[in-house]
Amino acid sequence: MARAATGIEFSRLIALRDIGERPVTRKIEAKPQEREALARRFGLLDLGSLNAELTLTWRGGEVIAEGELRAEVVQRCVVSLAEVPAQLRSEFTLVYREQAESGGQPEEEIDPEAEEELPEPIGPEGIDLGEAVAQQLALALDPYPRHPDAALDKTEWGKPPPEGAAASGRENPFAVLKNLKRDG
Repeated sequence: MARAATGIEFSRLIALRDIGERPVTRKIEAKPQEREALARRFGLLDLGSLNAELTLTWRGGEVIAEGELRAEVVQRCVVSLAEVPAQLRSEFTLVYREQAESGGQPEEEIDPEAEEELPEPIGPEGIDLGEAVAQQLALALDPYPRHPDAALDKTEWGKPPPEGAAASGRENPFAVLKNLKRDG
């Protein structure tokens, strides 16, 4: 696939001409090599499966992509480093808009406090449904996966060391000062 050289691991293009007045539905599934590349991209131990179903609709000059992804992933536990398998299911809606030709027209101002997300630009080849699903997978992953049996060691964090003892085994210099104050 020619797009692999551009760094896109999972590419499924749909041309705008293929999206008519009626909604268009596409089912996509990542092949083994694509899953391996996505697992490396997202730091997964394994990506056993990744598939999605998307429905694309024209609405007022924009393409609305509504979809659901399903994936089987294995992540590394942040506490014990054990394997943490998970089955993900995520619904999403994306909005795409054709990019305006830069013919001296002013660009749209972006309000950083607006709750509405900006539309994604539509590339010259169309919409890459595979990359859209890959990005949604990244959002669906647990940022801090934790194995159910993982526990932090029972340490005495926050408890000061015994008086006069420092972590290196040398005498605590503040304990020396404390003793000088008593003597004086």
